[in-house]
Amino acid sequence: MSDSQRVVVGTIDELPPGSIARVESGGRAACVVNVDGTVYAVDDQCLHKQASLSGGRLEGNLISCPFHWWRYSVVNGQLVGSEAALATYPAEVIGDEVVVVLPPPVKPMSMREKLLAAARGEI
Repeated sequence: MSDSQRVVVGTIDELPPGSIARVESGGRAACVVNVDGTVYAVDDQCLHKQASLSGGRLEGNLISCPFHWWRYSVVNGQLVGSEAALATYPAEVIGDEVVVVLPPPVKPMSMREKLLAAARGEI
């Protein structure tokens, strides 16, 4: 049994070609886009300053961060000009609904885990 979450973004009419939506579930957020009738989903957080990409601009299959214009391919999550990449998530149209499959919910860290992570320089 998988802990993945199937999340309905809305209907395909609500996400026409060229549009962007944000979906969140279990502490995870995805930027969902429609590129010429094909739906893609990538992690909604820019790798640079963690801005929400769903507030950015879509040009072709590239989404630009609204803060500093870092551009990512929505097809594979690749940051333009870099080896870094965003996580991508399965997205499809089922009937007339846009559905994204997100990973299992993020488990909140306990205070002890936060302190240990801070001591190790991880956060």
